[in-house]
Amino acid sequence: MKGGHCFIGAAVGFVAFLLLALYPALLYGGVAGHEFARAALHTSDAEFITKALVMVGMTVGSVIGGILFTAAGAALGSLVGLASREGQRE
Repeated sequence: MKGGHCFIGAAVGFVAFLLLALYPALLYGGVAGHEFARAALHTSDAEFITKALVMVGMTVGSVIGGILFTAAGAALGSLVGLASREGQRE
């Protein structure tokens, strides 16, 4: 299996993100979007632009969290692949 460890690790990292971190990423991203809208627009009303900024914050939080978990899983999978090849050489 040449290079498959990286893809398996990325898949495991993505599933871990879905199970463990999707809800907090949406929550913290939404809070960050709301705080940005409140600071930039000086309002806490439920206007369209405020809702749009909250939605953008939630999307950005989810995408960044997914990228981090997937990249960490891929790196860990690559390390496991390297370790297993070293064990086979001996």
